[in-house]
Amino acid sequence: MITVANATIFAIEKHEGQLDNFGVPYIDSLMRVREALYEHGDMAQVAGVLSGILRITDTSVADLEKLGVPTVVIDAIVSVTPKPSEEYFTYIRRAFAHSMGRLVMLAIVNDRLAAIERMNNDGTLTKEERDGEVEFLRGRYIRAREFLEAVKISA
Repeated sequence: MITVANATIFAIEKHEGQLDNFGVPYIDSLMRVREALYEHGDMAQVAGVLSGILRITDTSVADLEKLGVPTVVIDAIVSVTPKPSEEYFTYIRRAFAHSMGRLVMLAIVNDRLAAIERMNNDGTLTKEERDGEVEFLRGRYIRAREFLEAVKISA
C-alpha cells in the first residue's frame, strides 16, 4: 500500500513545472490540501496530494493501482476529477457522493478560497481582477463549500 511520503514524491515529480490558475506552483496547493486532511488519516492525505493527478498529468487509474493506491482512494481521486465538459456543480455533487472525495473536495475549495484571500490582502489582484473572474470563482467556491458542508462528514 502506498504511503503519504511516496504519494507526495510521486505528485511532486508529476506536477513539476505546473502552475495553477493564479500562476503559482500547482504542487503548493496539493501540499496544503494534504495537510488539511491530516486529521482524517493517511489515505485521505494520499487522496489529497494526488487529487489533481488524473486531471492534469498523464497518470491513469492503472498507474495508481500499480503504485499501490487502494481502490477507495482511487475512487476518491476520480470523484474529485472533473470530466470533460462537466458542469461545475455536477462535479461537486459527484465528489459529495463519495465520503473521502467530499473531504478532499472541501479541502480543495477551502484552499482556493484562502488563495483568493491571500491575493486580495497582498495586493496581487487588480481591482478589475477582483471584480471579474476572481469574484466569480470566489462565489462559486463559497457555494460549493456550503453544499459540501451540508452534512457533517468524516473519513
